[in-house]
Amino acid sequence: MAFLESYKPEDFKDRRRASGPEIYAFFFRYARPYRFKFIFPLFGLALAGIAGVAGAWGLGRLVEIFVELRRGEEVAWKPWAIAVLAFEFIAVILMYTARRGLAGSATKALRDIRADLFSKITQLPLSYYDREPLGRIVTRITHDVEGLDDFFTGTFARLTSSTFNLVIVLTSMLVTDLKLGFFLCLATLPALFLTQGIKNRVRHLNREMARSSSMINAQLSEFLNGLPVIRSFGIENWSQEIFDERVNRHLDWSLQFNELNSWSRPLILFFCYLPLVVLLG
Repeated sequence: MAFLESYKPEDFKDRRRASGPEIYAFFFRYARPYRFKFIFPLFGLALAGIAGVAGAWGLGRLVEIFVELRRGEEVAWKPWAIAVLAFEFIAVILMYTARRGLAGSATKALRDIRADLFSKITQLPLSYYDREPLGRIVTRITHDVEGLDDFFTGTFARLTSSTFNLVIVLTSMLVTDLKLGFFLCLATLPALFLTQGIKNRVRHLNREMARSSSMINAQLSEFLNGLPVIRSFGIENWSQEIFDERVNRHLDWSLQFNELNSWSRPLILFFCYLPLVVLLG
């Protein structure tokens, strides 16, 4: 327990951290055997975005037709209604198929990562386990890989789909009305600047939460292994104080993360609706 007692988060600040592009490169190196199963779903997400935009455009046209019908004009509305439903149905099917394909391929790649991690830890020298807390090792194999799993099986598909939709919508606006599209593009800049501004803070808080969680796992493992000694010397209260300190540290970082989300997410959402305000104005 001596190592855990002397542990301080700043002891690990000098360690090199992988950047975003390096993490993507690491993951897609494992995804290389399933590259075609990634390419086709990405293509499907792009087609789903196009179908969704076409459906939205058709819905706008359908609203105009209903306005004309209320004025007493004779306009065919059924073909437009069928077209809107067809585009929306195609978009849903493509989105479901593409996201399912991405999730399946990502799960297989992450399975290979887990297998290599387990193979690696069985080959490391015993001196490595003298330097590293057990909780940190467990967290890297479980929590960190689960974080990759959550991102590449869910968030990555949503991010890719949103990116395709954004490009398609912005291109359509610029082609339809260059001046109006330009101003709408400018109206999206506050949300982009705010997201970029808090990115490092969010990354830092996530890392600290993961680090404090690993220390809780390490401390709990040490105390469980040394439970006979703890009871023999009657140091239950001392052990509880140390464990409470680890838990409170994790709680502090979690509260800071929640505080950041409490104001940043509503503000980003407001900026996301700002282009609509500009359009209506």
